[in-house]
Amino acid sequence: MEKIVADTNVLVRILVQDDPAQAKKAERLMESSEVVILDSVLLEVEWVLRGVYRQPREEIARAFWAILKQRNVSSDRMRMLVEVVRAYEDGFDFADALHHAAAGSLEMKTFDRKFVNRAKKEGWRVSLLK
Repeated sequence: MEKIVADTNVLVRILVQDDPAQAKKAERLMESSEVVILDSVLLEVEWVLRGVYRQPREEIARAFWAILKQRNVSSDRMRMLVEVVRAYEDGFDFADALHHAAAGSLEMKTFDRKFVNRAKKEGWRVSLLK
């Protein structure tokens, strides 16, 4: 089985079925390959689904779980992606959750008070830059 990285548009075609011919090709690729999911691709997919297709958070999270749970899908940072999707389901902005997870044990500094307040409730190392 060939190992590939799926670009944002490949995943979006599958999820929104807006171009049936491309969706079919994307589905065949996903079924016939070992697919590596990059965190940057999921970040962009979330942005496209939310911003362009106006999909609600719940649908986007369901789509991410469906992708990540496929037997032939992998990621070097699968644990991190699972943590990010869970935080997203709990109301965090996807990008904020991804940045926090990628920061590991380092403290994040931000001007975003809402993010700081929410993050502190979760015990995350995020603080306001003063």
